[in-house]
Amino acid sequence: MIKRLLPFFFLMAITACRQNDSRREEQSSQVTTTAWEPPATGTTIAEYKERVTEDNLNDKYFRVTVKTTDYSREGAYRLKLEYGYNINETDIQLPEWHKGTFLKPVLKKGAGQYHCLLGFDAGDGKFRELYLINAEGGDIRLKQTKGYYKAEK
Repeated sequence: MIKRLLPFFFLMAITACRQNDSRREEQSSQVTTTAWEPPATGTTIAEYKERVTEDNLNDKYFRVTVKTTDYSREGAYRLKLEYGYNINETDIQLPEWHKGTFLKPVLKKGAGQYHCLLGFDAGDGKFRELYLINAEGGDIRLKQTKGYYKAEK
């Protein structure tokens, strides 16, 4: 009797293992985080540019560029802002996040002409807005629009 039931128990054990493996694959596919680390100092991480349409004679652009610094692993980046011949550079600091997570700076088109949003991705594919960069009347403006803080557990 036991010899007849042995193959049956063997097949049930294999089937149960396969179901557990498929459940693990489903659970691991639901978490979509990607690890990102800042590259070498001076590397361009993100760039947004839009041609200045008011000046057809010259080749002018509204351009925002994010580059790495020696301190990018701590969230510090160099931001270069351009509108035609008006060029400025400043440092920005991304907020602290979970330990071991490096925030990746991301640039997106803003609502209007010569508007750009600077935010970050924490590895989950979500864009989190941090700054609005725009040009009006030849002036470039950088304004923090949102703030993030590290929640204590």
